[in-house]
Amino acid sequence: MNFEKYLVKLTPLDYFFFGGENTFGGRDGSQSNYLVRSQYYPQQTALLGLVRHQLLLQNGLLVNDQITNHQEAALLIGERSFYHSEGANPSFGAIRSLSGLMYARRDDFYFPAGRTYGYDPDTNTLKKLKLTQQAGLPLLKDYSEKGGVLNLLGAKGKNKLMTYEEHLLENIDSCYLSKRQQGIHKNYQGKTEEKAYFIQTVFKLTSDCAFAFVVELAAPVPG
Repeated sequence: MNFEKYLVKLTPLDYFFFGGENTFGGRDGSQSNYLVRSQYYPQQTALLGLVRHQLLLQNGLLVNDQITNHQEAALLIGERSFYHSEGANPSFGAIRSLSGLMYARRDDFYFPAGRTYGYDPDTNTLKKLKLTQQAGLPLLKDYSEKGGVLNLLGAKGKNKLMTYEEHLLENIDSCYLSKRQQGIHKNYQGKTEEKAYFIQTVFKLTSDCAFAFVVELAAPVPG
C-alpha cells in the first residue's frame, strides 16, 4: 500500500481553551479550581481525533454527527480512538502516522523544546538543563532561581519538517495573546451552582503563527 504525507495547518479564529489536569473539577466542588488556564496547544490525541473526524466527513460517512456506515468507517479510521493497554496494537485504517505538533511561522517550523532550558541572568545566556538525581530526588543541574525555567520553541529551518535542529530558540509566548475572563457555572436547570465562580485564562495565536502537523495517509484514501 502506498502512503502520502500531508502538511496540515490549523489557525484558530478566536481565543481558545485546551483543557488539562488543572480544570474546573467536580460538580460537588471538592476538586474545583477557580483559577484555570488553557494549555498552550492541543494534545496528540486531539489531533488524531480531528483527522479521523475529517476523514469521515470528506468521505460522506458522517451526517448530523452520526456515522452512516460503521463497517466502512472502521476500514477508513479504525474501530476506536487511541487507547493504551499492554499488548495493544491499535489500527487507524488509512492513517499511517501522525507527527508531533509544530508551530508554523511564515516559512519556518518550530517544535516545543519543553521546559529544558534555563536563563542565566549573570551571563545573559540560555543553558540546557540536565535532569539528575540528588539523594534520590530529581534535580535540574545548572538551574538558577533568578532566571527560572523557560518554555521555548526550537526552530526547524525552512521547510525542514521531519528533522529537529535546535537553534534560534524563541519563547513560546511570542506566538500567543492571552486574556482573562470570569464566569459562573450553571446547572441543567439554568440555576447558578454553589462554588461555581471561576477565572479563566484563554489564548489566541498571533497573526503570523499557526499550529501544524504532518499526517501520513493511504494513497488513495479508501472511501
